Amino acid sequence: MERRLMRSRIQVHKRAVEAAARKPWRTKAAATSWRRTRHAGNNAHATWWSRRTGEPRRAATALSAAAEVASSSSSPEEDDGLPNLPDYLPKVEARELEDARNLILPATKSGRDIGLWLFRLLFTGHRHSWRLLPAFALTFGGKFAGIYGAILFKKAVDSVLDTTANAAGIGGLKVAVAFLLGSGLLKALKSVSGEIRHVIFAPLSQQVSRILALKIFSHLFSLDSTFHVKRQTGGVINIVERGIRAILTFFRTSVLTLVPTLVEWSLVCGYVANKFSAQLALVLVATFVCYLCWTVHWTQVSARQRKETIDKDIQVSAKLADTLLNFETVVLTGNEGAELTSYNKLLRQYQHYSLLNVHSSAALNAGQGVIIACGITASLVLTVLGCLGGQMSVGDIVLVQALLLQLLEPLQFLGWYYSSLKNCFVDLEALTEILMTKSELEDGNMELRRRTPRHESNAAAAEGNAPGVSLDLDGVEYSYQEDRPILRGVSLRVNPGESVAVVGASGSGKSTLLRMILRLYDVSQGKVKVDGIPIRDVKLESLREATALIPQDTLMFNDTIYNNVAYGDQNASREDVLEAMRSAQLDDLVSSLPLGHDTVVGERGIKLSGGERQRIAIARAILRRPRLLVCDEATSSLDSSTEAEIMNTLRSVARGRTCIFISHRLSTVQHCDRIHVLSEGRVAEAGTHQELLARPGSLYREMWEIQEKWEEEERTGEGTLELADRMN
Repeated sequence: MERRLMRSRIQVHKRAVEAAARKPWRTKAAATSWRRTRHAGNNAHATWWSRRTGEPRRAATALSAAAEVASSSSSPEEDDGLPNLPDYLPKVEARELEDARNLILPATKSGRDIGLWLFRLLFTGHRHSWRLLPAFALTFGGKFAGIYGAILFKKAVDSVLDTTANAAGIGGLKVAVAFLLGSGLLKALKSVSGEIRHVIFAPLSQQVSRILALKIFSHLFSLDSTFHVKRQTGGVINIVERGIRAILTFFRTSVLTLVPTLVEWSLVCGYVANKFSAQLALVLVATFVCYLCWTVHWTQVSARQRKETIDKDIQVSAKLADTLLNFETVVLTGNEGAELTSYNKLLRQYQHYSLLNVHSSAALNAGQGVIIACGITASLVLTVLGCLGGQMSVGDIVLVQALLLQLLEPLQFLGWYYSSLKNCFVDLEALTEILMTKSELEDGNMELRRRTPRHESNAAAAEGNAPGVSLDLDGVEYSYQEDRPILRGVSLRVNPGESVAVVGASGSGKSTLLRMILRLYDVSQGKVKVDGIPIRDVKLESLREATALIPQDTLMFNDTIYNNVAYGDQNASREDVLEAMRSAQLDDLVSSLPLGHDTVVGERGIKLSGGERQRIAIARAILRRPRLLVCDEATSSLDSSTEAEIMNTLRSVARGRTCIFISHRLSTVQHCDRIHVLSEGRVAEAGTHQELLARPGSLYREMWEIQEKWEEEERTGEGTLELADRMN
């Protein structure tokens, strides 16, 4: 029996590795599916995975067999990792994420510090760092091969001339042919070593850029909302993409090109000075220095213009992204012409600086050509004079010219390399500025009570589920601008398991108060406590795990309905996800679609109606099993009958949990335990629905009467614009 189990385990391992090799981008998803399969202990999950991902049926069979092996050889209390599977994936991913987390940033944004930082990334802390040694060995070996190949060619020329002059016959020609073959072989080795060097070095540079990309991604999500509000998304994406490309360009130009070129020049100049004359070596040095100075000057000019060009390019990208994100608003308001004019203005500015960059590049290239021509001419004159004087042979003339041409080959691109490096530092400076930006929200070190693990039985969950959190707001004040306070001394308490509503006119501070509770912003004054703990002392991860938000404007990923719901808890089982969808009244929508819950919703959920997107958001929140449920106009896009059904569902879900409802429809909050009315950033009134209605002249009563009249006129088909104005 044990032997059969071992054989089955080996087959499962083999198939898993083959599947990962065929489709590596699904490996993480496959690992998640494995965990789901093991917890369920049946074939349904494996069949679902096979159908959803399009893997062959044998993949489902392999997962099913793996579940049987795991269930028969493992106890339920074992770790929820990937037992009996190859360890390469978790270990590699964990190492990369750890490298990204521990990545040390440059001391400043200066070019020197950024350069030293990048070289330090190459040499330390990566599993591919060993590749530097063979890459450098191949680089310098190729340079030596090129130089010695030219020397052998010189000897071949001299041998041919000696054979012709002295009638040495076949023996001299054989020597010449041997030198020529050696020269050709060394040149071939130089080319091959260069390509092998690129192959060896590429994984290292790619790994460093990948770790930095992970660091950037993680850092962007660690920043507070203020950063994202102040920055345009298109501009941030442009900076990140340019920065990642700049890293690869930096490694390619500096490590593989500039450093070897400088070494080769030093070797050739030393050889020429020792073999021929100091004057000839001086010509080579003068050519190199003049070329370098001219290149540096005009490249600096070009870099300044390039920076302006990049700024305009970022503005163009941000404008395009902003306009496309607001496509419907632009079209429905008929502002296509105005947006086109604004876009054209930015394009003209971009074109202006681009043309200046072209002019400086032309001056750079023209000067480089003149300097190279002068260097070649001067070296030819000196070698010919040396040959006429008997100090040099014809082969020496050929050797000097061959060495000079060999040096000029990379030197012709020195301007481009230097320009690329300058541009890299410009791009990396912008990227480093983002990386060095600190979040205004300091993470705490205390954790809230956690939820019961989902895989435990329902009975255990019912007995052990943490109750809702308690909330205390004491004198909370906040202002986006110093002279425009939004919240003014707001104080309220929410007991565990209570449902509390916050209502008020537009601009009264409801949404800002919500952001304080979710700690998207920190209060300017006052205190917010969760479970009696100051919210600043609570770990953000723990706070996020305990809360779920149903927003007014629900944004969807361009993925399936199922995956958009499952995003609320990616460790949830298929049954839990489907149950959340049923609770959010998504059954009719799913059954009406040909692909059911596998239907892709489109970018930002554009293929769905507002009510359908709202239902998905509600299902996502239900799936999280939060201790604190925050509903920000959660039923704003639903019709009256569906709204009643959803509110009944939310009230059912709210049992044992703390719920905060932000709504302009008072009918949706009348069953709350307590209602707070905000007016001009203050809590003007508080009480139950009946208590507030019983107060003569209360704001809540006035709002209720207005809404009743509004709804009545909606039913009779009369206009409501006047009432809407009064509500706002």
